[in-house]
Amino acid sequence: GGGGGGGGGGKMHCVAPSGGVLLLLVSDRPNQFLCHYLSSAMVHGLRPTLLGWDSGSWLGGGSPKPWTFHLGAKLVLPLHYLAACGYSNDTLVVFTDHDVLFQGGAAALREAYRAAAAASGSHLLFSTEHQPYPEEVGPLFPPAPGASPFRYLNSGMWAGPVGAVLELLQTLVGVRRGESLPALLDVYLNWERHTARASPTPRVYVDNDQTAYACLFVSQHLARACGVRGGSTRRPRVGGRARCVTCPHDGQRRCVRANGSPDCSAGGGRLLGVRLGLDYSLRLFENMFKAGAHRLEGGTLRHRSSGATPLAVHFNGPAKVVHDAGWRLPQWGGKPDMPRQLRDALCASLPAAERAAADARFASHVTFLDPTFRRVSGGIGHLNSTCLGVVAA
Repeated sequence: GGGGGGGGGGKMHCVAPSGGVLLLLVSDRPNQFLCHYLSSAMVHGLRPTLLGWDSGSWLGGGSPKPWTFHLGAKLVLPLHYLAACGYSNDTLVVFTDHDVLFQGGAAALREAYRAAAAASGSHLLFSTEHQPYPEEVGPLFPPAPGASPFRYLNSGMWAGPVGAVLELLQTLVGVRRGESLPALLDVYLNWERHTARASPTPRVYVDNDQTAYACLFVSQHLARACGVRGGSTRRPRVGGRARCVTCPHDGQRRCVRANGSPDCSAGGGRLLGVRLGLDYSLRLFENMFKAGAHRLEGGTLRHRSSGATPLAVHFNGPAKVVHDAGWRLPQWGGKPDMPRQLRDALCASLPAAERAAADARFASHVTFLDPTFRRVSGGIGHLNSTCLGVVAA
């Protein structure tokens, strides 16, 4: 099986929530974007838990793995961890990708979550973005309310209570259609053995997690629109040729007509017990690709048209390394590594004592768990040398 080098014994390590928030990400190796993530988290006193840290994957000795293997890990590892640790349902799980920077701490995250959840009527909140991915799912999304600049789900940031998160992840990895979570974890831990046997690869390691999340969201929207389990019984107006997608979580097709109205003849599928919502307000999350004009006030990034100050900023896709003139942030132009520009602005806005205090939090506030969820007490020296001290630089 896998093992992250420097594991602290055989016992699974369950991190205590901090301020009622459990901040999770999946990362097996160091890179500059993870360093920026950790720097901003330390500034705001957050306590991130990294799942799947595996020194063997970046120090050599392991065979290359497809990108979808890592995307599947973003579903399987949090599900196993949350199910095994038995957190109380009032714990707010906040999950992000590693190319994210924070603009607030745990208390601010909880307050923004409460406001966004109340506005959407949903317990599970996902970030929104300007362009759909995959593109074929785009026409199935409902219109964004009001003047919201973004319409489409991005899976790089989401939040919700533990119980709702468990139902969501169980649906996406296939537990509800007969997949075994221990078997899925075994494939993750023993990928080389699995591929050597030419065994069928579980779907969770084949699909893009973004496709799975986006398709689940639109399937829930269409199920309600078509009158499944308490939704409207009114047949939507039909017009034009249908646009359809086949959703990986259940293999069923979902369709809308060319005018955007749901095609209920295709079926809506089963409704989850929890409602999925989008953070149209940008209270919690913002994705920067094609995000439009912003202003930088001190070390804080604000969206110009909405005035929103998101607490987690995701440099999705090319936004990590390509400056977008539409941001209207000329001081960032021509420089690679866009997350670093925001991190540097954040650090420059702090007094030296606060930068030093943030730097000192690294050892106590960041928890690395190997692929078997044991705490990694060694084998992170390269990350220390890369990230430790970066806030005070």
